[in-house]
Amino acid sequence: MTWLYFIYKALGAFVTPPGFFIAAVFCSAFFFLCRKSADGTRRFGASVFLFILAFSLYFFSIPWSVKVLVSPLEDPFGFTLPAPQGKSVVLVLSGGVWTNGEDFQMSAETLQRFVAGVRAADALGCALLFSGGFPGRATEGQIYEMVARAAGDMKYNGPLLVEGTSRTTWENMKFSAPYIKELKAEDVVLVTSAYHIKRSLFFAGRFFKGYRIHPYPSGRLSELGKVTVMDFLPSPASFQYISAAFRELVGMAVYRLLPEQSE
Repeated sequence: MTWLYFIYKALGAFVTPPGFFIAAVFCSAFFFLCRKSADGTRRFGASVFLFILAFSLYFFSIPWSVKVLVSPLEDPFGFTLPAPQGKSVVLVLSGGVWTNGEDFQMSAETLQRFVAGVRAADALGCALLFSGGFPGRATEGQIYEMVARAAGDMKYNGPLLVEGTSRTTWENMKFSAPYIKELKAEDVVLVTSAYHIKRSLFFAGRFFKGYRIHPYPSGRLSELGKVTVMDFLPSPASFQYISAAFRELVGMAVYRLLPEQSE
């Protein structure tokens, strides 16, 4: 990588959000540090606060931080297809649905999970269960049409079931449990994004008692490989990925406090 290329990428990173805001806060901190107030004193308190704010924004916006903070959620799970021993079902958790005003489509994350689920169901020769809805916007029938259309595009001809009302990971498991029971499955291949598996397994352990759960990640947020200088340039994606990791940790902490009878 040439320095000219790095300078080009760095300029791009700091003239667009979040780099632009980080640079603006840093400049404000220097402004307060150098400028004297009316009584002749410098505003160190404001400068310190702004420096801390700028550094925090920077830290949570760079790919290096994604590797540090998100990797622990993802590293325990490899991409090897599980080998269940009994009758199986592949459970794909939705990662979001969007609409163009006329029909409904899977988000990029949901589509990635669905592709992995179809691959697993084809390889194992078992049923595929999709779980997740679009509350207040799409009916369960419309969600089924969306999933069936995607399955057709991928030439999937196996058994397909859709649970299209759940809004959260908790509800994914709770509302999927009757489908899995009806299938008389013994093994559940749980397909979701790698960062989401730990929380999903926690909920699955509550609702899928007596079943063998096999996690199968569809993809990672954190990159593998050595750290490079590019990992220290802010990007919107890094901020989004770290936010997702914090949401997972907070979600697990909150649900651990819920009593068993709330299920």
